[in-house]
Amino acid sequence: MTDSRNSRRTLQGVVRSTAASKTLTVRIERLVRHPMYGKYIRKHSQVHAHDENSEAQVGDIVEIMGCRPMSKLKRWRFIRVVRRPDTADLVDVMGEQLPPTEAPAASTEEVSS
Repeated sequence: MTDSRNSRRTLQGVVRSTAASKTLTVRIERLVRHPMYGKYIRKHSQVHAHDENSEAQVGDIVEIMGCRPMSKLKRWRFIRVVRRPDTADLVDVMGEQLPPTEAPAASTEEVSS
């Protein structure tokens, strides 16, 4: 029984949202070849996955596994974080500009002799 349970479909995707409690919204991208022209087109789907311990964060690349229905939309279960992004990667994933980080101000004390 454990062999069939562990051989369920697994996918990798990028976490888009963690707003709901114990729930991830994951974007899964795939390449599909156009039937007439042969050009590869990037398609995506968005699924909801159960994250019991709320380990994943927005921008993480995660692995999810199919499971029994846990709610109206959740049919996937979070397995592990494959990779955490750098700040440069996060801009690409979210498609928006991050707010500028403030550098610590250098002290401008004048030294009198």
